Amino acid sequence: FLLTPKDDPWAKMQQKAPGTRFDYQMYFQSQAAIDEMDADPSRTFRAIFRSPTMALHGADKELMKVPPTMRKPRPGFVNHFPEGSEVARDGSVLLDEMELEYYVAQNRRCGGFHGGLRWYRNVRANWQFMRKILER
Repeated sequence: FLLTPKDDPWAKMQQKAPGTRFDYQMYFQSQAAIDEMDADPSRTFRAIFRSPTMALHGADKELMKVPPTMRKPRPGFVNHFPEGSEVARDGSVLLDEMELEYYVAQNRRCGGFHGGLRWYRNVRANWQFMRKILER
């Protein structure tokens, strides 16, 4: 895998990524991803900031095997976890409850996950920028 391939990677990625370990990047192209994550930022952060020992705790393990764009009845990034604060965490690892609530508050203050997901929506522009840097 080249960090900055010679050819634009986006077209190839759109063809090959669905159903693979890169499927989440396809899901992040959708408004549904922002809507899902913004609907309950606490749930989203609880699902993301988990210790390795808690990674699958409480998750629907069968749904987790399905790539995000292919999950039924609707695609999702954190929909294999229970709703809200029911997502189990080990607060002694990564973030304690107070730190987690800080992330949630800052996320709401800054307008949600839209900004963070833009990085995934900017593949072609990032590639073009890096190609120009390498051509110098």
